[in-house]
Amino acid sequence: MYGTGIYNDGVNTWLILSNDNKKPFVQLESLIVIPETVGQFTGLHDINGKRIFEGDILQVYNYKCVVKFGIHEANNGWYAESDGGIMGELNNSFEIAEIIGTIHDEVTP
Repeated sequence: MYGTGIYNDGVNTWLILSNDNKKPFVQLESLIVIPETVGQFTGLHDINGKRIFEGDILQVYNYKCVVKFGIHEANNGWYAESDGGIMGELNNSFEIAEIIGTIHDEVTP
């Protein structure tokens, strides 16, 4: 097996991690995850080079916003939403932002 993946047996969900040398696994390492906390990678990185995922909380100047995916205004796709409403389509301009948390920080199994 190469790469990463998620496996669900109907009761448990596991995140399957890849190995760095791209060789088949001799022994699989798996972690039980809470399915609701798995977020899609946006393809963007924050100011520190961290990958931005759906559900991440970003600090953009003096504003905090949450990364979401869906239909907003006249567009659809990745966008950032704050308490004051939609901040806009998520694009390369958000790479000045810093990830300060995730909406799932308080979720426990």
